Formats: sequence, C-alpha cells, structure tokens
Amino acid sequence: RNSIDTVTFLLSHRKFDIFALTETWLSDTDSDAFLLSGARDYFVFCTDRVDSRGGGVLIYAHSTTLPVQVSSLVIPGFECSTIDIFSNVATNATNCIRIITIYRAPNSPLSSTSLFIDYLNLSTSCPHPYASVKPTRNYNFANWDLINRGIAIHDWTIALSNKTATEAYSYFSNFINSLLDAFVPLKTPKTNSGYPKHLGLLHDRIKIFHNIVPNCASTHSLRERFNRALKKFEFKLFKINGSLDNIPNFVYTKCKFSIVSPLSLIFCISPSSCVAPS
Repeated sequence: RNSIDTVTFLLSHRKFDIFALTETWLSDTDSDAFLLSGARDYFVFCTDRVDSRGGGVLIYAHSTTLPVQVSSLVIPGFECSTIDIFSNVATNATNCIRIITIYRAPNSPLSSTSLFIDYLNLSTSCPHPYASVKPTRNYNFANWDLINRGIAIHDWTIALSNKTATEAYSYFSNFINSLLDAFVPLKTPKTNSGYPKHLGLLHDRIKIFHNIVPNCASTHSLRERFNRALKKFEFKLFKINGSLDNIPNFVYTKCKFSIVSPLSLIFCISPSSCVAPS
C-alpha cells in the first residue's frame, strides 16, 4: 500500500505492458482509483487475502494488451489471479498469452495445496494451438529442489571410480559449489545501511526516481523531503547527545569490560595507574 505512488510513477514513465506484484497487503476497501492514481492507460486486477492481513496479488495491465480477467483464487495460504492478454484487436486463442500471478505464504497449510494444484491445472489447460507453460519464480531463496535433483541424478559411481580420495573430495566439492553458484542467489547489498529505516526508504525511492527521470519535479520534491527528514533526524541526535560528534560508540558502551592498552599489558601496569615503567 505504501508503494502505490512509486508503482504508478514507474508505470507512467516506463510504460510497462504488465506489472505484477505479490504480498500487496491490500483489502477490498482499496478502490481502483486509489490503485491507479493517475495511471490512466492501465487496468488493475486485485486479489486480496480475506481472512487476515498480508498476502494478495496485484496486476497492472496496459490497455493496449486488451486484458481480461479469467479467474482468481483465494484460499488459506494462497492468492492467485489469472488474466489473458492479446497482441492485437482479434481476441482469440491464437494470439493470447495467459498470465497467472501467485502468492504462496510460507506457512500455507498442506490441505490447501491440492486445491491450488487443481486451480493451476485448470488455468493452464487453455485451448491454444501452441500451448506451452513457462513458469517463473521469485529467486529470493535457494532452489533446493533443483540442487537435490542435480545431486540425485548424478552418476557418482562412474564419476569417482578412477579417483583417489583427494581427487574424489576435490571433485565432490567442485560439483556441489557449482550447484550452489547456479541455484543459490547472491544477496544484493543494501545501499541505505547508513540510514535509519524511514530515511532508507526515502533514499531508495530517490535513487529509483533519479535513474528514470532525474529532472522531474517529483524527483526534486522527494529529494527535498529526504533532506528535511535528514535534518530533523540530525537535530534529534543533537538534542540527545549534545553534539553530533558525541554519538556513543555501541562497542564501548555495551561491552562489559575495560579497555586496556597493549603497553599496559606488556609492562603489567594497572589500567588506573599513571606511573610509567622505569
């Protein structure tokens, strides 16, 4: 919900054909006018969780794609939305692409999985002369299924038959590392780690806006908002600590031990003593 203005800003400047989001945390009280917020060339298809907060999927489709919602599914742990888009005015099966957006909660109950599979089978069995399914996923987590499958189908008897123990260990290590490199995504470093959370969010938005439209009025307005928030944060630190240079070092304030200089340890001098060795 808090990112709707950023999403519509991106849509108005990048002109995406399809823009899908998951875990939207919306509800049926969020109107289409709120979700579009000026993105007049788009249709919006929203499927929200009804039993609790969180979850949900949202699809923005450009009007030139002639989008049509086929179906949706809301069951415990799953929210799905299916739409068809078309390449020209002839809305028939020969030029149709079916897009299914799915959110699965990490704690989804096993009892819902069979219902979800039935829905997926029904949605992907569309009457198309060149029917094919291209699943994509969010690669935030390691794909352990593919890693385990790669290990299971490998013929280890042939691979290790003529190798010494050292060579076998090296072969196995290289094989596993190659699987991890292929199916475990690297963590993207955060650029706003030096800011508190509320300033970090503004910082990320400024970066997005600056890369797309650096001279837009919205970019300048957001940069001014960030500068005001940063000054307010610095002033708050000044009131707490008396000076911006006196921000306490958590390493020394939180650790329950005294700091002893190496020289004191060498000459066995008490840290409180001011007498130098003769």
